[in-house]
This record gives sequence, C-alpha cells and structure tokens, in this order.
Amino acid sequence: MQPSQGCKENPGIGRADSKIFVIALPPGPEEEKNDVPLSLEALEFFKKWIEAIQFTMNDVFITNILKCPPKGTPISKEHIEACFAYIDRQLEIIQPSLIITLGQLTLSACRKRFIDLARSHGELFQYKEIPVIPTYHPSEVLANPVLKKAVWNDMKNARNFLS
Repeated sequence: MQPSQGCKENPGIGRADSKIFVIALPPGPEEEKNDVPLSLEALEFFKKWIEAIQFTMNDVFITNILKCPPKGTPISKEHIEACFAYIDRQLEIIQPSLIITLGQLTLSACRKRFIDLARSHGELFQYKEIPVIPTYHPSEVLANPVLKKAVWNDMKNARNFLS
C-alpha cells in the first residue's frame, strides 16, 4: 500500500543521532495542522518525562506510527504495515539505543499482534534488535492522571536501560 495522494509525510522531529526513538500514535488534527507528531500540550508533557530521567529533547526523535493517516476510513493493518517500512528506514538511519512506544496501537504494531498495554507497559522487548519500552501516550495520561505512576516507572526503566 502506498501513501495517499496529496499526503504530507511528516518524518518526525528530533536529531538524526538521537539515542531514543519514540513512536507516537497517528497524528490528530492539531498535529497535522502544526506538522508535529504530538500535540503541543502532549509534547510539553512528554518533555517533562524525558527531563525527569536526566535526558533532553536533543536525545529524542519522535515520529508517528502512520505517516499518512487515512482520511475518512478506519486505520487498517495494511496501512500500518506500509508505514512501518518508513519507520524501519528511520531506525536504520538513526540507530537509536532505545525505542519508546506511546500507546496501545504502537505497542501492538511493533509486536505484530495485539498486546495489552495495561499489562505490558514498561516491559522491555526487541524490535529489529533494538530494545523497546512501551508506555502510555502523553495525551492519555493528561486525560487520566492515575496513569502517571505507571509512566514514571516505565521512564525509570528506560533510564536504567540507557545508563
């Protein structure tokens, strides 16, 4: 499957030598309008997570799971698989030390099957021989602050792995 015609492919934000590669959920209207992978509020919140584990946003590259979200149709497995070819190429170029997936969809896409994020967040696994730590999406945590403790534990796991 090829990207939709007229699609504005956003590769992501960050440096090509980042230690941490973050895969976020598909962009929403605000993200598409601002040409960023996270809403401005979610990005500021995520920045706090990174700084809490003694890293900076210069250590992070953030991209969306979908480069060209389908308009007016549900997201399909085929669409995700097509977009993962772009992510795989980005991983080859950036060669991060760690991938962090944000949200249920990104976790399941990396594992190529449904995985329950509530049971698996923070658990290290490999994707393309790169360690991955799944956690909740910042927007989800902003909407449900009870998840902050889980995210803090996940981010400590990321820090410990990178140390």
